[in-house]
Amino acid sequence: MWFFTKKQEEETPKKIMQLHGLLQSSFQNVKRDTLNISHWLKFMYQKSQHHDQQLQHLASQISALQNTSLQHPKFDKDFLKYELYQELRHDLRPLISQEVSLSLTEFKDKNDKLVKQLVRESIDEYYLYHDINFKLNTLQSQINEIKNTSIASQQPSSVLQEKIQVIEHQKSNIRANLREKLLKKITKNSKDYLKNMLVSMIHKYEKISAHQLREMVVEEQGLCSKSSFYRILEELEELSDISTVWEGKEKTYLVKIKATSQKH
Repeated sequence: MWFFTKKQEEETPKKIMQLHGLLQSSFQNVKRDTLNISHWLKFMYQKSQHHDQQLQHLASQISALQNTSLQHPKFDKDFLKYELYQELRHDLRPLISQEVSLSLTEFKDKNDKLVKQLVRESIDEYYLYHDINFKLNTLQSQINEIKNTSIASQQPSSVLQEKIQVIEHQKSNIRANLREKLLKKITKNSKDYLKNMLVSMIHKYEKISAHQLREMVVEEQGLCSKSSFYRILEELEELSDISTVWEGKEKTYLVKIKATSQKH
């Protein structure tokens, strides 16, 4: 049975107000982080649409190149190769722009740095799968194959369609992998952030009910659903420094007292 002294009873409302202030500040940071991530995903989606347009443009270039090669076998192929290569290098330039760089400088506190690290890791992973030089060399090789095959077989349409499908498949996989990994990291970091916050609250008060935690985290701030909240609480119960007791129908979370402190 737990008892509070008169002094503790007087200090409890004050501590709760202080905690609410800290939580409100933290939640504002989370909302800002979420908004920044939303802007980043929107930017990536716009870039993806831009790449779709460039792919269509590339298909038109390949078709025109085929027709030119068939109609004028002695056309200056080196000139065509140079012009197309330069256009591709421009179209597939790196995604990181001055606009994104400036937006990253807005991150300030520790939680913002976590989001900043997440975005930077996502950019690195994107370039790992979408290396510009490799893509240019691959496309150039495919263009040469199309020219040679078209001249030999006089059937450019089926070959062109097959090559375009390969390119589209590669592009779709890159975009899907990037989005999946980004969302997984956002989910994991958000869960870890909330879990650490709950642990800090339990340590601060040394004793707090699940209902009180739910009111502040779920009902007042709306950081997660009730089902997700209780799943996180179940994970907290496995920690070595957290224990639980039942007071009537209410489960209460406590900071464990180390055995060494009770020897004397």
